[in-house]
Amino acid sequence: MKIKHLILGKGFMGLSVYGAIKDTDKKIIWNYKPESASKSAAGILTESWYTASTIRGQYKYPFTREMVTNGIKFLTENGAILLQEDELRINEVNVGSEVKVSKDTWLLWNKDEYLDSPTETIQETILDIDFVNKKVETTNGIYEAENLYVCLGINLLDFTKEIPLRPRLGQALFIDDSDQTLRTYYTSPYTHFTLRPWGNGKVRIGDTTSKTHLPYILKRFGKGEITKGVRPAPIKDGLIYHKLKNTHIFTSGGRVGFGLSGMVGYYFQDLIDNKIQF
Repeated sequence: MKIKHLILGKGFMGLSVYGAIKDTDKKIIWNYKPESASKSAAGILTESWYTASTIRGQYKYPFTREMVTNGIKFLTENGAILLQEDELRINEVNVGSEVKVSKDTWLLWNKDEYLDSPTETIQETILDIDFVNKKVETTNGIYEAENLYVCLGINLLDFTKEIPLRPRLGQALFIDDSDQTLRTYYTSPYTHFTLRPWGNGKVRIGDTTSKTHLPYILKRFGKGEITKGVRPAPIKDGLIYHKLKNTHIFTSGGRVGFGLSGMVGYYFQDLIDNKIQF
C-alpha cells in the first residue's frame, strides 16, 4: 500500500503533524499504549503563556506570532471553546500574592474526541520500520510512504536506538466534580494548580500528583484516579526534531499540552519545508 504522507503515532506529536499537513493523502497508523503520555496531557492554551519571551526563555522554542495565531485557529477548528475572563475562576489566593488572568483562554473541551477525530486513522500493530526506504510493516501488511513521520514517543526505542531517549514518568489526577469550570487554585504566591473540565463529570488536575500538592488536593477534593504516562526525555527538554536517514522523527521531553498542538504542527511544517532551521 502506497501513501504520500504516513504518520506513525496518534498522540500529541502525531496529531500535531497530521493537522499541519494540508495534503489529503495522509494517514495515521497507531498502536494503542495504555501508558501513552498523551492520554493524560491537558487541552488548554492561554496565549499569554506562550509569548516569544516565555517560550524561548523556558523551552527554547522559536515560535512566531503567526504560529500562535495558526495554533489558536487550529484549536477552534477542532472543537476548542474560548473562555472569557469571567469564566476563569481564581480561588484561594493568598493575601499579598499577585495573580494575572489572561482574558483569552482556549480549552479543548473533550480531548478524547480530539484524539479519536482523524478519519484517516488505522489501528494496527507496527512490527518494523525501514527508515531508509520509508516502509512500515504492520500486522496487516506493508506500507510504502513518500513521506514518513515517526511520532511514537518513548516507543521509538522499540525500532531504533540511534536517538538517545530515556523514559520519564508523567501523571495526572482525575476527580469527580460536577463543576465544569476552569479553575486555578493558589496554595502560595508561587504555587498553583488548575482544574480543567474533562467532560462526563470529571476534571483533570495535572502536575499536581507530587508530594507537595497531592495531600492538599485529596483533602480539598477527595479521592481521585491517577493516570500515568511515560514520555520520552531526550538529552535536553523540549521539542526535538530528527532527520534519521530519510524519515522525519518528532519527540518531546518537555511539558507540552494539547493546547499547543496546532502551534507545534505549524512549527513542524516549517521545519519539514525547510523554511526554518532547527
